[in-house]
Order: sequence, then C-alpha cells, then structure tokens
Amino acid sequence: MTFPELFNKLGPVGWPLLIFSFIAVILLLERTIFFGRFRHGTTELFETADRGYLEDLAQKDNELSPAVTVALTTYESPVTHREEALKIWLRTYATKLKYGLRLMMLIAVLSPLLGLLGTVLGMINAFQVIAIQDGPIHPAMLAEGISQAMLTTAVGLCIALPTLLGAHGFRILADRHIESLSLSLSRLSLAISKTQNLTPNLQYQA
Repeated sequence: MTFPELFNKLGPVGWPLLIFSFIAVILLLERTIFFGRFRHGTTELFETADRGYLEDLAQKDNELSPAVTVALTTYESPVTHREEALKIWLRTYATKLKYGLRLMMLIAVLSPLLGLLGTVLGMINAFQVIAIQDGPIHPAMLAEGISQAMLTTAVGLCIALPTLLGAHGFRILADRHIESLSLSLSRLSLAISKTQNLTPNLQYQA
C-alpha cells in the first residue's frame, strides 16, 4: 500500500493526523539533540565553588554562565536576595529545558481521539453502504469497510505512543537537571557568602 492510498483511507482526519505526526517528529528530534548536547557542568561548578575559586567561575563558558553572573553580581546583597535572583534564573532556565513538552502531551492526547473519530465516521459510512444494498450482504463488504475505519485509530495510536513516551522521558530528564542545578546554585551561593574578598574583575558591568 502506497502512502497516497493509505492517506486517502484515513478520510477527513488524515490531514490533522499528518500535521500532528510532523510536529511530533520535529519536537522529538529537537529535544533529543538538545539533551544530547546538554552539558551544564554541575560537577565542575561544585568543585570550583567549594574550593573558593570564584574568580575561575567568571571565566568559564557553559550553560551555567548566566547563573554564575547573577550570583557574582549580587555577592554584596543579602543572601536571601541572591538566592531569590538565582531562583528566578532557574525558573527561566527550566522553561528552556521543558520547551515543547506540553505540546507533545497535547498531541499524544488528541491523536488517538482523532483516530477514534475517524473510526466512528468510517463505521458510519460502512453501514450506510450496507444499508442501501438490496441483495445479499457478503462479509467481505463489511470487513473492508471496518478495516478502513479502524486504520485511523491505529495511526492515531502510532503517533500518540512515541510522543507520550518522549514527553515523559524528556520531562524526567529536565526535572533531574533542574534538581541538580538547584543544588549546585545553592552551594555556589554558600561559597560566595563565605568569601570576603573577590577580585575586581568580578564586579558587575552594565
């Protein structure tokens, strides 16, 4: 069965399912590449902060550089102010980590529902064909119509399952990164609080 033939059998829900599948593939690939390249250097940050080498943190270039800048530019502020600034940065960064996951969940929910809708519409058409038959009804007539109707449900589930699995998997990865970052930034704030003398090059420049 060629793709055009398969697509024609999906009926009116074919285009929505095709669009959902395209968006899901793009999001899955994008998140896979993102987390595959993701290196936040938390362990390195632990070691550097615990040793008090705060000057070295400003020289490092990674995903945590903006957070380090926030921490170092608020070192003269009360601890509560610095920690609040870091929490705001972390919430902003969490949005980047969880990008597209809600849309993936929505696709995972709507795809099987669209498939079910296509099945219902296909069954209605199949029984309408049978209703207008004056002669004997052969099982093959009913089987062909039902098989075409059930095809939309199968396609909807094929879209929903990997999308749902990907959304939950990436959410788990994002939550782990956020938890690790939160601990790392807390230790960074503690290290700054213990440090009395910072080099001038760490001062904030607007």
